[in-house]
Amino acid sequence: MKKSSLLIYSLLLCLIFSSCRQDENDRRIIIEEAPEPVVLVRTEIQGEVVDEFDNPVAFASVQVGDEWETADAEGKFKFQDAKVNKSGNSILAESDGFFDGVSHSNFAAESSSFLQVTMLQKGEALRVDPSSGEPVINPDGISITIPENTLVDKLGNDYTGEIDAFSKYIDPTGENLGTQIPGALLTKDELGNQEVLSTLGMIALELESPDGEPLNIKEGSDITVKIPIPSELLGRSPEEIPLWYYDLDDEQWYQNGMCIKDGNVYVCNITCCGVYWNCGESRPSLCLSGNVLEESLSPAEYIQVVVEDLTNNFIYWGYADINGFFCGNVPAAVPLQISLIDHCDNVVYTAEVGPFASDTQLEDIILELSIETFLIKITGTALDCNGENIDGHISFRNTGRLDVYPFIDGNIQVNLAMNCTVLSEFEIEVFNHAEQFRSETFTFTEEGDINLDVVDVCEPLDDFISLNFNGTEHWTAPTKWYKETNATSNHYVLEGLNSGGNYKLEFLDYQGIGNYTESIIFSSQNFTQDPNIPSFNILSPNITVGVNFIDDEYIIGTLSGTVTDNMGADVPLTGEFKIRK
Repeated sequence: MKKSSLLIYSLLLCLIFSSCRQDENDRRIIIEEAPEPVVLVRTEIQGEVVDEFDNPVAFASVQVGDEWETADAEGKFKFQDAKVNKSGNSILAESDGFFDGVSHSNFAAESSSFLQVTMLQKGEALRVDPSSGEPVINPDGISITIPENTLVDKLGNDYTGEIDAFSKYIDPTGENLGTQIPGALLTKDELGNQEVLSTLGMIALELESPDGEPLNIKEGSDITVKIPIPSELLGRSPEEIPLWYYDLDDEQWYQNGMCIKDGNVYVCNITCCGVYWNCGESRPSLCLSGNVLEESLSPAEYIQVVVEDLTNNFIYWGYADINGFFCGNVPAAVPLQISLIDHCDNVVYTAEVGPFASDTQLEDIILELSIETFLIKITGTALDCNGENIDGHISFRNTGRLDVYPFIDGNIQVNLAMNCTVLSEFEIEVFNHAEQFRSETFTFTEEGDINLDVVDVCEPLDDFISLNFNGTEHWTAPTKWYKETNATSNHYVLEGLNSGGNYKLEFLDYQGIGNYTESIIFSSQNFTQDPNIPSFNILSPNITVGVNFIDDEYIIGTLSGTVTDNMGADVPLTGEFKIRK
């Protein structure tokens, strides 16, 4: 299910009530010397570490409490007997080339929970010369100004010289925002009451010397960051908004000043610590919880839960535990809609609930169906037209789901486990990174081991977005097309995928065949320096898009204009697309 919103929160799913359910833990440990006793429980935790496109981050280091594990080649990890804080614990993932990924959940003793940790690629650093006094702008449109004599090294010594700035924009209207938010958007008011945060713009930011040594902001100094405001949020964005940073040790967000609106950006002065920064507002919250059962009354294990605020288009998401139990902090006193989604993107339940004034446990939700775990293992050898092994990616398309998985030297190995009500027909294609070729389309309807054997990747692309950027050809495939369901306008998105990045063409007011010169956003994201994915400033495009053909299967068109590259130069851009619906 494709979800985007004007303001979004992350649903904190837990396995027991943190404050609104009777304690059933018979293996708890009370640390009496803490100001508020910390209840530790032992539980099983399993999950996966992925990047922005749900591609696995192989061999990432994962921390839960004081324990560390290494994810396998498919990004999967498991803590058999983890000791964690029952009322909420962060799960940290680290890997070279990525910002730290942080997920958050509550836990119950003798149970099992599933979670996903999403890591954002750092991408290419921007080289900053503080002596110039000029800002640098990253491909996502983040402007960073670092004055002279504002940074220190890890020993606290003044640092002078050039600086490498790694930054990433987290779009508050993005389809996958819930997976990218670090931890949970939780804070506390002056009295210590739990509150939830909105987000009108979030970034990840790290500063290093050219030698890779971390740099910090000197006490009493600040750097200026301009964070883009999506066009559909401009009318609802306040002139001033609090700025928050995520504290990894305390596992919550703290306010650090205010940001001022200036056109289509928020201007923020960052004065201290933290990798993740958020422009958002806080509001009172309550604990909403419930149990999800299949028609046989057995628990609906690990089903995804989405809760939407029907007044303000907020969204909360997460997973129920092995017992079908979920709970999370949601805003008080607003009407809500709860939806349950299986791993194949089938919406299996939806209902309106609330408003609620205090912690609430819903009546048991009994589904009129059963959820099964479907296991699919895909293997094979990918060859180019000359019979040589290739590097590339494999796509898996099933109902509303489209995922890509990279492989090298022709060796295809993908393992999937999906909790679905029905495994509908799914398609597999193989793509060559070096040339614009794909394999035939393989169609299957059953789980199990799928041996593609030797796959010839010699077919012309059937759907794609191709670009000529600064005189060089680039492309992505496969593609998808969807409507942003929570947008206030007729907002449609065309997206081209690659295991190293993507292109995204957004129509803020789509009207079918015709030429578009306004309400168009074209962005390019490159997470692994893939040569097929150029990077440029997404706020700069001055482009015209022509939609020339539409039928039940495809949307075909062209685009042309200019973009601003990372050096500040205007560069011509032309392209064409054939998007599969």
